[in-house]
Amino acid sequence: MIHETAMTDEFGFKRLSVDNWMTIDPIWNGTLMSNRPGDPASGWVAELEEVNLSTSVPVELRKLFAVARAALAYSVVYYPFLALGSEQMTRVAERAVALKCSMMQAPAKLKRFADRIDWLVGTGVFDEEAQQRWHSVRHIRNEGAHPENQTILNPALALTTMEIIVELIDDLFR
Repeated sequence: MIHETAMTDEFGFKRLSVDNWMTIDPIWNGTLMSNRPGDPASGWVAELEEVNLSTSVPVELRKLFAVARAALAYSVVYYPFLALGSEQMTRVAERAVALKCSMMQAPAKLKRFADRIDWLVGTGVFDEEAQQRWHSVRHIRNEGAHPENQTILNPALALTTMEIIVELIDDLFR
């Protein structure tokens, strides 16, 4: 059951309080969380739970991913966590690239995400199409790192972002 808690003032999203912190965020009203039968919130979490990194991905990355995915799950009670979880997903992707470069003994001078992506392409780890996808993730990461306002995403975009990042990271450690 989605509790009706008034959205207040110019924020446009639930204002956290002692009375509402454990209730479904009212912004979810009318939003299709999942095509699954039953409780829509449980369906949303089940959708997220199905997306996992391969066990070939180092455990440190799988732990970072688990926390980012949990932020997406808790968007049920605080909708802005969709953006926070998606932004954290891009940080997991950045760490994956840094770790792969470290494993391949990339030059120490490679500090920037962009340079690491390009170096991995140059070494044949992935092709130019994957390079474009990685740079798209980097652009999303940059937007989250330097916000001008609070980002509000929809669930489909957050889920798609997570799925793309999982695919890229899995390919990186295959």
